[in-house]
Amino acid sequence: MNKLILFIFCLISFTKSFSQSNEADMILGDWISPQKDVIVQCYKKNNMYYGKIVWFKKYYYDLKHDPNVVPERRWMNIDVIAKFVYANNEWSGGEIYALRKGKTYEGFIQMKDKNTMVVTGFAYIRMLSETLHFTRYLEKQLPSF
Repeated sequence: MNKLILFIFCLISFTKSFSQSNEADMILGDWISPQKDVIVQCYKKNNMYYGKIVWFKKYYYDLKHDPNVVPERRWMNIDVIAKFVYANNEWSGGEIYALRKGKTYEGFIQMKDKNTMVVTGFAYIRMLSETLHFTRYLEKQLPSF
């Protein structure tokens, strides 16, 4: 009887940890911005979640007056989402890097549904924030426009 109870407890613990891992990994994949001008690829490294730019629409402008702004020619493969950890149905504790502003913000990420990722960045106070809704990019090829 004790072995049966121990077996059931272990089975429930394993199932719960497996389902949390699946929920946490929902963020993985390619996501396109609301303006359809940036695609971010989310990936997992050392149990943390990151997102790097894999495509962007070129506007051909560099803001040279601010040394913190990354010029467009160097945007590819830059992590714009870094060090997020999944807990309580959101990814938090990480940083969001705004390339055009040259600033890093605290942030959190939530899933509205399986194809909509809600990314929120803030400075100091979570209530004063900016939110973007990314859509899962399911196409086989990156855009060519």
